[in-house]
Amino acid sequence: VVQAVDESGTEVGLWGATVSHCPDGPDKVVGNAIANSEQVLRYLMNAFNDGALPHDNVFYGIEDPLIQHVELCPGFEEHQGLVDATTAAILSGEIVLAPAVTGAPAATAAPVEDPVIVGYVLSGPTNDGGFYEDQANGTNTVAAELGYEVRIVENAFDPADQVAGMRNMANEGATLILGDGLMSDSAATVAKEFPDIEFVIITAPRFEAVDNLSAYVVSQGVPSYVMGVVAAEISETGNAGYIGGFEFSAVAETRAGFFQGFMDSGGATTADINVGDFNDVVGAKDAAAAQIANDIDVIY
Repeated sequence: VVQAVDESGTEVGLWGATVSHCPDGPDKVVGNAIANSEQVLRYLMNAFNDGALPHDNVFYGIEDPLIQHVELCPGFEEHQGLVDATTAAILSGEIVLAPAVTGAPAATAAPVEDPVIVGYVLSGPTNDGGFYEDQANGTNTVAAELGYEVRIVENAFDPADQVAGMRNMANEGATLILGDGLMSDSAATVAKEFPDIEFVIITAPRFEAVDNLSAYVVSQGVPSYVMGVVAAEISETGNAGYIGGFEFSAVAETRAGFFQGFMDSGGATTADINVGDFNDVVGAKDAAAAQIANDIDVIY
C-alpha cells in the first residue's frame, strides 16, 4: 500500500492498524491504532495464573490506554487535540459506537512454582512485522516474566491445521492454549476434548459456550472511529478508502468504525475492498492504486 502511494505522486494519508508502534514508512503515514498485544497477554496469563480466566468473552477498549489508543506519527502531532477530544467524547458516551465496549480489570500475578507450558496457534507468520509478530513477541515476553515455557505454531490458516496444532499442544502437556481471532470454532472443538486445559481466543469472541474456553477481545472499532475523525480533517477530497485482508469480525469492526468516524465528521464517500489475504502485497498495492485513481486521499 505504501508503495502504491509513493508511486501515485499524490498526497495520500495512510493509517496503520493493531500493531504496537508507528509503522516505518514515508512521512505520509498519519498514525496507528494501537492494540497492545503484550498487555492483553499479560492480563490473560495473570488471570490464568490466578485460576481466574472468565470462561466468557472479555472486551477491552479505549478506556484502558495500556491496551488501546491512537498514536499519531511524527509530522502529524497537530491533530493530537482532535484525537483527545474524540476519545473523551467516546468515553463520556457523547459518541456511541456498536458494539458497546466494556473493560475488564487486570489480574494480579501470583508466584508459579512449576513451569507451565503455554501454546499459541497463529494463522499467520511470526515475522509479518504486524499482528502475528506482536502476538508471538508478547507471548514470549509475558511468559518469560512468569516462568512459563512457550510453544508456537504459525501459518495455521486452515481450520484442520488449527485443530491439529491445538490437539498436539494439549497432548504434549500445554495447560494454556491460545488461538487468534480466526479460531473460535477450532478452539471450541479442541477445548471440549480436553476439559482440564484452558483455551483462550485472542481478538475475536467465542461463539459457543464451553466451560474451559475464554476470549479476550480488543474492540478495534473504537480507535478506528477516532482515526476516521482525523482522516476527515486531513482529507481534501472527502473520500476515504479501506483495504483489508479477508472478512472476519475484527476487519468488519475496524472498517465500520473508521467509516463511521469519517462520515460523522463531514466525509463524503467511502470505498473498501478485501484482497483475500493479509500477506498479498501485490493485491494490496493494486487495490491502493485503484483507490487513489478514484480520488481517495486517505486510506486505512
